[in-house]
Amino acid sequence: NCNLLCSSLEQSSAAGLYVLGGCTGNLFENLSVSNSYYGIRLEGNAPQSDSGNVVRSCSIQNVRTGLYVARQRAGALTAQDTVKITRNRILGGQSSGTLYGLSSSAGAGAVIIDNSFFGNWTLTGSGYLYGLHVLSGQVYSVFNSFDLNDISGSATVIGVYGGGASAMLHLHNSILRVAESQN
Repeated sequence: NCNLLCSSLEQSSAAGLYVLGGCTGNLFENLSVSNSYYGIRLEGNAPQSDSGNVVRSCSIQNVRTGLYVARQRAGALTAQDTVKITRNRILGGQSSGTLYGLSSSAGAGAVIIDNSFFGNWTLTGSGYLYGLHVLSGQVYSVFNSFDLNDISGSATVIGVYGGGASAMLHLHNSILRVAESQN
């Protein structure tokens, strides 16, 4: 039960919670994170990946990237080999740059996201807005809602993006709403 208030939405080194390497089997629960570039950033060290971390019942708001997951151990879908993101409320910020609800890259392993809400993401310029951005790993999205907005009329809004040879995305019973301005 922590309230993490950061100083800058635009500074790329600002993170509400930044876990870098050697962290396995942790529970991050009931955190409130606001006003940072990254809400929660889980990044294992190469070549040893982290595993079994859980992000649960957190409130993340006014951020450029809600959740960033990299270098987590891949494997079977067990609590020991995945990052589990469950029952979170992730409200983005307003920016003219690129915004991500969840970004998975660089050997992310298996990530399970369930019963979470990604909303209030608003682009004001010609940048990109991604609900889910999967470049690597296996991402399972189950029972999630995404509400994405472009108020500038010149941005690119992508609900779900899967790219890269090692990316796998499983989307089940999730709701996506993408609103574009008619300017």
